[in-house]
Amino acid sequence: MNTKEIVDTVRTAIDKSLRDSIKFQGIAKSIEENPKIKPEYLISVNLAHEFSKHTASGERIVELEPLARDLKKTPKIYAICDIHNRRSKTRTTPKRIKTAASSINQIKFGSINSQRFDLSIIDTTSKDRILIIEAKKSLSSFSSIKLDIDKLLKIVEAYDISGAFRYETIYFCCAFYSLEEKISKDRFEAKNRKNIQRIVEYFKDKSNTYSWLFHRCGMVRGSYQGRDTAGERIHYEDDQYEDVFLTHNYHYQPGMLIFGNKPDIKRSNLQM
Repeated sequence: MNTKEIVDTVRTAIDKSLRDSIKFQGIAKSIEENPKIKPEYLISVNLAHEFSKHTASGERIVELEPLARDLKKTPKIYAICDIHNRRSKTRTTPKRIKTAASSINQIKFGSINSQRFDLSIIDTTSKDRILIIEAKKSLSSFSSIKLDIDKLLKIVEAYDISGAFRYETIYFCCAFYSLEEKISKDRFEAKNRKNIQRIVEYFKDKSNTYSWLFHRCGMVRGSYQGRDTAGERIHYEDDQYEDVFLTHNYHYQPGMLIFGNKPDIKRSNLQM
């Protein structure tokens, strides 16, 4: 797995989710009259579907909605079993196990312990997760994206304490999209750049403990201008009708924050 594969797959999955949302019901509007992909789980399903295309050889497993507490199992194995005694030549001793167990017990997931992530990819050889994704959020929902970043960084903390990053390449991804109507292309892209900068600043502030962590954030391709669409036409007895979920002249752009311990993240072609 590499950054290019992740970026390309996320772009394809969110693009398909938008088309599915339009096909099923038009671009549903929230109370604030902002168009959005609905239902949100379309993105998770399409991500799983697209990543599963790379698992035909049986080298990977796509896992939907893994529990946060289950994601703690891998670093516990690394720490307590001295990296499974697979890659380390140092013999596992009771003292080492006690020290490792003490380290891993420092990890406090708190309120996210019973929460779920949207998707993870498991390597069938090592049984380790090599990619963990949080998705579904609109770029305009900065508070939701911050919560996703905080959740993912809790997993980074667990892997860092256990020493897993010395032996495994692990990616983390927060996928999102921007979708607005009745707005010019220039203004739409300017708003996206501003929101991306907010995410970058927040991530840098929250992750400054991990100076070795590579990261990139941006849109995965240029903006797309969609035409008018209506999900459903309701007919009334007086021969009148109403187009439900009518959306006019919208702009759309998918994006993501990706981070991990592999240098190829720096070379990703995300657009700021």
